Amino acid sequence: MRCFKKKARSQQNNNHGANIQNIIQLQDASNVIQQVDDVDNTKQQWIEKFEYVDSSTLVVHHNRDINLLLLPSNLIKLVVMQCGLNQLQIQPNLYSLSALFLNMNKISDISPLAPLKLQTLNLSFNQVSCLKPLSQMTSLVNLNMFQNIITDISPLKDLISLETLVLAKNNLLQAIELKYLTKLEHLDISMNEIYDISFCFQLKQLNKLHLFGNQICNINSLKELEKLQMLDIGNNFIINKTAIEAHKSKHYFYTKPQTEPKRAQEQFAQIIENVYEIMEKKDLIDVKQANMIYNTVAVGKCVKQAQLNHNDFIGKIAQLFAYLQEFDNANNTQ
Repeated sequence: MRCFKKKARSQQNNNHGANIQNIIQLQDASNVIQQVDDVDNTKQQWIEKFEYVDSSTLVVHHNRDINLLLLPSNLIKLVVMQCGLNQLQIQPNLYSLSALFLNMNKISDISPLAPLKLQTLNLSFNQVSCLKPLSQMTSLVNLNMFQNIITDISPLKDLISLETLVLAKNNLLQAIELKYLTKLEHLDISMNEIYDISFCFQLKQLNKLHLFGNQICNINSLKELEKLQMLDIGNNFIINKTAIEAHKSKHYFYTKPQTEPKRAQEQFAQIIENVYEIMEKKDLIDVKQANMIYNTVAVGKCVKQAQLNHNDFIGKIAQLFAYLQEFDNANNTQ
């Protein structure tokens, strides 16, 4: 087998080499195994096939017969995707492992990961509810927990090295513990039930913030985020517009909530009244599903891309955006 070291080939070809039927694309630069097919039924035999692979990065997709014991101790990056994992068993002596991707499995218990010294961990699209095993993983810089069943994020408060955190599509009602993560640059807490984002004012390093699909009414805390470059606050119940006008984000997204509280119904119109002032400061704006956008004067001095689909738009586009390069005006009347 070409993927084995010469020494391993000469010593182990008879025992292990014949069992691997199909290894596709072993890259010279990173030694990544992209796919392994036709493995033996015995898990122990399966994992032995990788003991002698000279690889710092191991990638396995769509393999239902996998055991994470006896992996090469020199692994730096391990990717096990869509393998149907529901119980983790991983050796604790992977001292070089810094990046672990276990997304799109069926994992619920992540306690076997606690001893690892990871910088990047991706557990998106799993069934994790308890984050307590992560509380000691203080070396984490990037953590992705998209689409799990998490309700409590208090174990994350000591992960002060985090720069990227994705908690979108969970069952969060509050996220106040995030105030301790002052190194965060990218935060995504979209599609939860969060209503209070007052903790955000302490996250001075944020440049990307995703708040889409929550229960947020007040965004005054965003005024302090001077480094913010991308903000998505679509599908919320915002009733004040001051922070939208004040913050310096170049990319601003706001969409009307699908179901609104009574007081937000009235306040939403007030936000739209001032949309032109906002446009003067942005180079991209998305105001989908607003009930009313009227224009009488030329505005949008910086806007180059505009998405105003699904509105009752009244006005001439040329007057509205002086420097428009891209425009989406589907399902409107002009």
